[in-house]
Amino acid sequence: MELAYAFLADAAQFTSDGKLNMLGGDFNSIVAEGFPHIHPVIAIVMRFRINRDEAAVPHPVRLELCNLDRPEDPPMADIEGSFPATTILPTAEDPLFFANVSNVLGTVFTSAGNYALRIIADGRQVKEFPFTVALRSIPQGRGEG
Repeated sequence: MELAYAFLADAAQFTSDGKLNMLGGDFNSIVAEGFPHIHPVIAIVMRFRINRDEAAVPHPVRLELCNLDRPEDPPMADIEGSFPATTILPTAEDPLFFANVSNVLGTVFTSAGNYALRIIADGRQVKEFPFTVALRSIPQGRGEG
């Protein structure tokens, strides 16, 4: 199994005909008004290419949200799932893909810093998305003189 692509978004979904709809895709920072900051949704868009000989078995996938500034801490979120085995194969010349959107809901960031979301598929890390969480800087107003 090989990761064809993956990215973070504010919201995403695949339609029944395989098209991707998304809002706020491919970000690498979150801006908070204050801390603690509750971020409503981080969507992880993934598309895997699966070889024909791998199609008959399920493929475990885990998502970990980690604080890179505190690597000793356990993951802030740990989502496990599995891409199902498929019994319907495309024609011999067509590739076999499995696409998915997973959502991390209501993440609480207690401080600004460096974070990462990791994709672990079939027991190995296939992607890491580093991102920052920063406090919104408010520009100082100029006084009237």
